[in-house]
Formats: sequence, structure tokens, C-alpha cells
Amino acid sequence: MPVAERYILRNLLVTSGLSLATMLVLVMITQVLIFLHVVTNSSEALLTLGKLVASLLPSLTTIVMPFALLIAVGHTFNRMHTDSEIIVLEAAGAPRSMQIRPVMLLAAAMSGLTLVNSLVVEPYANRQLRTTIYESAANVVQYAASTGAFHRIENNLYLQFGGQLSNGDFSGLFIADMREPDSEFIYYASRGRIVAQFDYEMLVMFNGEIHRRNARTGEVSTITFASYALDLADFGPSRGTPFYQPKERSTMEVFWPDINDSYFQRQPHRFHGEAHRRLTEWLYPLAFGLVALYFAIGARSNREEQLLGIGAAVGAALAFRGGGFIFLNDAGRSAFASFMLYFLPISCIVLFAWLLVSGRRARVSQRWLDRIAALTARVAELRRRGLRGWLGSREGTAR
Repeated sequence: MPVAERYILRNLLVTSGLSLATMLVLVMITQVLIFLHVVTNSSEALLTLGKLVASLLPSLTTIVMPFALLIAVGHTFNRMHTDSEIIVLEAAGAPRSMQIRPVMLLAAAMSGLTLVNSLVVEPYANRQLRTTIYESAANVVQYAASTGAFHRIENNLYLQFGGQLSNGDFSGLFIADMREPDSEFIYYASRGRIVAQFDYEMLVMFNGEIHRRNARTGEVSTITFASYALDLADFGPSRGTPFYQPKERSTMEVFWPDINDSYFQRQPHRFHGEAHRRLTEWLYPLAFGLVALYFAIGARSNREEQLLGIGAAVGAALAFRGGGFIFLNDAGRSAFASFMLYFLPISCIVLFAWLLVSGRRARVSQRWLDRIAALTARVAELRRRGLRGWLGSREGTAR
């Protein structure tokens, strides 16, 4: 590989890595906030947070990676334009392929990683995410007991334990269950413990009362008990295994599902849509690489044309990717939507590859560039006048 190509590739790798890391951090923050209740429900918050981040990373990387490549190509070639490096390369007789090969090499590598990620890593990570959420809900009673806080398990179900005794029992139990529209239950108990019985876990309470209120008539009945048991399955999925959706199942299970699977029998379109998604995600790094190349390659006469090229590349990439997201929801139900999932990235690849091979360049006429430059200068002048007027009024007020 020539020195110039290695130089471009090195800059692309650094910039794409930084862009990918930055976007992942920003998107990860928003996603972790969605699952904040999972962290707060866990007795090991830091460990649960680490599991969440690790589980969310593959699915977010699949979406973010093409945009990181787009940013890297735009930034690298824009800087090379500013430093006149592209002009020097073309003046020295370097072929356009010297600018194309590093980008396509990186795009192909990203596409390969995305394909492996979509088929293998992402389903496993989504499965682990579901398991983490499931375990968090299953441990909610132990967590409430250890913290002694008033805890909302779900809508209209609240739990508070006074604390945990040295022998493992709980003290000061309070449970408010208002999930049934016709009845409200409030449990008080001085002591309680969790008892495992076969495949069940029971919360056994001692020396307490049950207050049952009829929501329609307002009538309240009270029952005093020496001991009373509640199935912990009423407070979350404390036993069995979690239910996995198509995106959380292995590629083998999605492509060749069990015909006796009750979920597949009810919603086969979700399996078909997930299969189409996994087979098309890897095309977008190639598509975005070609889009960015077409609008960034070659020498530019002025800065306005460079900025317009970057804006056009972002607009085209968003249009193709946005179309993919739009048709994704109906991919399993509609043959047209399934076709469009493949057509959009493939047509993008074919169109911009043809534009690059044919030597066509994205150019803006000098007349439009002059108009944009005049408009920019006019806006800057208005801002300066407004700032001077504002400063003058402030000085007058101060006097």
C-alpha cells in the first residue's frame, strides 16, 4: 500500500474510532436512563450497570458504526482539502483510486464486523439484557429488605421492609397491592422470611393483618393472622426462565424457528422481520462509505463547496437509513417492506459506486456559491450590527 493510502487510512481509523466512541457514549447515556429502574432495583447497582452497558453495546454499535464512518471520511478529506493535500496528490498525478481504496477498505471491514455482530454477538447480548432485567425483577424483595426503603415494584404494587434481622428474617413488613380494580389489599406483619418450596419461593409473614377494601363500596374487612404466605411470583418473575423475543434469539432460531413455538405461531412476521434486519444491516457501512466518498473526493475550489458536500452526504445517508427504519416495522408483514429493506442499501451502493466509477463529481455552480457567500456575509453583517446596537443600549442604560 502506498504511503499516501496508509496516511489516509491511518487518519480514517483514528477519526472513526473517536467518532464511534463519542456517539456510543452519548447514545448509551440515553439508553441507560431508560433502564434506570433495573439498576435501582438491584442490590449490586454497579455490577448491574456494567451488565447493561455491555449488553446494549452491540446493538448500538450496529446503528452507530456507519455514521462514524461517514463522519470520519468527511472530516479527514475536509482537513486534507484545507491543508491542500488533496491538491498536491492530484497535481502529482496520483489516481483517484488512491483516495478511494482506504475508505472502501475500512468500509468493508466495518461491514464484516457488522455482519458478525448482527448474526452472532447482538442476539446473545440482547438475550443477556433480558436476563439482567429478569434477574433484577426477581431480586426485588431481597433488595427492598436490604435497603429498608419504600419501593414500587410495578404500577399499584408497593413494598417496604423495616430491615433484615441477623437470622435472615425480615422485620416490619408492609405491602400495598392495588392492582385489582375492585379490591385493594394492605398487608402488615411484624416479621417474615422467604421459604423455598420445590420450584416456588414463598414470602411467609408472621403476626400481622390483612386489610381488604372494596373499591366500589368502600367497605373494609380486616383479617388477623399468625402466619400467612404469599407466592413471590406475584412480585416478579422469581422462577422459571425469561421469555425471549425474536431479537433475543439466536440466528438459527430466527431463520429456522420451531413450528411448535407458541410465540412463532402467534406472530411469525416478527421472526421474518428480524431475519431481514440481520441480513441487511451490514450493507450500510458500504453504502455510507460510498456516499461520503462521492461528496468528499477530489479537489475543491473553495470552502463553501466543501461544506455543501458534507451537508449533502449527511442528507443522503439519513434519507437511505431513515427509509430503512421506516420499512423495518412492516418487513415481516409486507413483501414490499421486506423488498425495500434490501433495495434501499443496495441501490445506494450501486448508485454511488457508478457515480464514482464514471468519474462524475458533485459540483455546485459558481453562481450558487457566490449567492451563498453573499448571504453568509449579509447574515454576519446583521449580527454585527445587532451586537453593536445591543452594546450601545446597554451603555446608555448604565449612564
